[in-house]
Amino acid sequence: MAILFAGVAYGLMINDMGDLACEPTPGSSDYGEFAWSVYPPGPTCTFTEAVQGFYEVRGPTLVMSVWIIVVVVGGIVCFELLRRSRGSGHQRN
Repeated sequence: MAILFAGVAYGLMINDMGDLACEPTPGSSDYGEFAWSVYPPGPTCTFTEAVQGFYEVRGPTLVMSVWIIVVVVGGIVCFELLRRSRGSGHQRN
């Protein structure tokens, strides 16, 4: 459950920062454009020639992909363990 909440908190924090999460260099006062990518999932930052002097898209990293996989696999494992524990309780005589 903690992994689920940690991922949601990370996503909300990054989303709340918006363009402020997109510095081309640390300490820069010029920011790229923040967006979310569906595939692969995660935040991206786009820097343009007109604003930053170069074109680059950074992200998404593997963080959100790994988090989604861990949450889904963990949920399946928990569901299966719960199903087995309920099933074994009914077989006792």
